[in-house]
Amino acid sequence: MQDALSQILNRIDDLSRQLREDGEENEDSNEQPATPFIIPDELEQGFLELAQQRYSNLAELSLTQSLDSAVYYLDRVTKKPLKSTQRENRYVSTVLNLMKAYWLLNATKECREYREACLYRPTDKLENQMMTWGMTVDKFVQKLEEVSRPYI
Repeated sequence: MQDALSQILNRIDDLSRQLREDGEENEDSNEQPATPFIIPDELEQGFLELAQQRYSNLAELSLTQSLDSAVYYLDRVTKKPLKSTQRENRYVSTVLNLMKAYWLLNATKECREYREACLYRPTDKLENQMMTWGMTVDKFVQKLEEVSRPYI
């Protein structure tokens, strides 16, 4: 267990250095770093096991609950902790919250309810107007990924 925790913390340190380096290179540019966000295998397995405790089949993941949870973890990134914590602990907590949100967004896109919502066709005037404005589940998730990208 301690070995896996050490690997995760080392990976977080590597990601931190990479983000700082990418940020320095792109300071005068609006382009985002091309490097994908990678969750360490041990941590991803932990997220999967926790999710499977509630949902034996991740295809049955609740769309509302998974999106609410992803937003919750992204929101926690911007909040100052209630109690005084060491800077390192806050940093680790921030990175873990980002990883949880990122994992949840990816898991959400694999669930049955999300796929059904993306295929849904409006049946009344209000729903047609919402679709015309681009207010769909798919667009919401895309926007959520877009606004979280500077952090991820």
